[in-house]
Amino acid sequence: MDKGGNGPQAHSALGEARGGRKEGGASLTDDLEALEAALLAKIEAFDLRAMTAPPMPEAELESEPETAPIELTGEILRQFLADPAPAAMVSAAPPAVASPQPAAPAPAPRKPAPERPKGSLLAELRQQAQAKQNERTAQKQAEQEELKALSRKLDAALRRIFSYCHDLVQQLDILHPPVAHRYSIAGVLDFSGLEWRRGFAEYRTQPESAGAIYELVSLSCQLAGPGKQQLERPGGVATENLRKTLFDYGLAFDCDEVRNFRREVERMVFSVPEEVKINLRWHANLQLRAIVLETRNLERFGSQSYLILPEAVGTAMLDELGRLLLGQPNSFRDYCSRQG
Repeated sequence: MDKGGNGPQAHSALGEARGGRKEGGASLTDDLEALEAALLAKIEAFDLRAMTAPPMPEAELESEPETAPIELTGEILRQFLADPAPAAMVSAAPPAVASPQPAAPAPAPRKPAPERPKGSLLAELRQQAQAKQNERTAQKQAEQEELKALSRKLDAALRRIFSYCHDLVQQLDILHPPVAHRYSIAGVLDFSGLEWRRGFAEYRTQPESAGAIYELVSLSCQLAGPGKQQLERPGGVATENLRKTLFDYGLAFDCDEVRNFRREVERMVFSVPEEVKINLRWHANLQLRAIVLETRNLERFGSQSYLILPEAVGTAMLDELGRLLLGQPNSFRDYCSRQG
């Protein structure tokens, strides 16, 4: 096999060396064959390095001086075989090493989640629910205590009102004083010059289980005049309207029919005594945190209401109420938070 440009010369030198060695004896034959094998191996290694080396640029090839071919004489061949440089040159070539790439930063290790004991979620929820329940219970108890305190305050005010009204009625039932109010229905009747006839006061409490506190106080009285008033109306709608008006104001009346010779109703005659019924009702209102006074025919025909704070209930306010009831100058409304 011809390797490069030195193949024939190498074989001739090898033949020359082999011919010289025959003279020395048969033992040289084995040495020569070993030498031949080593030479061929080095030649192949040398050519392999030439094949794997990168190509030389054309400029360097052109500038490279031509060298005369080297004849492999016996002496040169022996020196070449004894020189291990070609093999060292092949084996000493450093292998191509890839340039190192910067390594990507390793992800930070994740912290393991803290271990929770079994049942911790239920325990936490149970604790929160218990805290919420305790909060609601405490709030409810506070509201109940506040409600009880308000109920006691309203109860004390109603007791004071009843005590005053009960004493007032007893005195007026004896005195029968005149009442300066004038009660009239436009175009129908007019009452004046009335006096106190009779009255009474009462109260109502809650059940014993609820504390038996006062929840209602009422005062009713009757004013009366000396006579009666006669009212006439034609039959039909006018009669019914008058009847309804007298009933709404709580007035007592008698009604007689006047008929003609055909037994037809010509007119209705109403006989109305000069009597006026007055009613006052006090009741506790927990939502309004006050006492509501509802009146009927107190100063005039009709209904009216007042809102009174429990703190305002005292002797001064009740005296002004007594003056209002008798038709005397008073400042009762100054003690009221609202009226309607």
